[in-house]
Amino acid sequence: MLSCDLIPRSHLQRVQDDGVLKVLSRNSATTYYEGPYGLAGLEYDLAAGFADYLGVRLQLDTPDTLSQILSRIQAGYADIAAAGLTVTDERKQRLNFGDSYQSITSQLVYRVGTPSPRNLDTLSGSLEVVANSSHAEQLYSLQEEYPDLVFVENTELESEQLLSLVWEQVIDYTVADSNEVAI
Repeated sequence: MLSCDLIPRSHLQRVQDDGVLKVLSRNSATTYYEGPYGLAGLEYDLAAGFADYLGVRLQLDTPDTLSQILSRIQAGYADIAAAGLTVTDERKQRLNFGDSYQSITSQLVYRVGTPSPRNLDTLSGSLEVVANSSHAEQLYSLQEEYPDLVFVENTELESEQLLSLVWEQVIDYTVADSNEVAI
C-alpha cells in the first residue's frame, strides 16, 4: 500500500517534523557572538528561545557577508534570517519579514576631531558601506538629489569592520545602524 500526503505541510510543520530550526545570522555584537559564558547576542537569544518554544534544535549558520545571508534566505537554505536586517522596499519584494521589535536609524559615522559635515554636499573623503546593505540602498536613492555623492560598496567587510577602519583613519566615513554605533 502506498500513501501520499495530498495536503501540503506549512513551513512551521516542516520545521517541527524535521526537528530543526535553520537560522542564518551575523557574527556581531548586536546579533550573535561567543561570549565568556557561551553563545550570546540579541538575535541568537531570540532564535534559541523560538527553537525551544517549538521543541526543535537550533542550527545556526553565519555566512561571511550580508549578501550571502540575503541570497541564502531567499534560496530557502534556512528558515529564518536573524541578522538584524533592515526592512526596505526592495527587500520586501523578495522576502517576508516579521514584526519589528527594535527601532534603529542609519547614522553617518566619522572620526572624532573631523569637521562635522553639514550635509551630503560637504562630505569630502572616502565613504564605504557594506555591499547590498540598506545603507547602500539609501545612498543610491540620495544620489538623485546629490549627484556628486560618491561611495564604495565594500564586498569584503561588515559594518563593525568598517567602523574600525574609520577609527583607524583608513576611511573617512561609513554609515551604520544606530545600535551598532552605540556599542
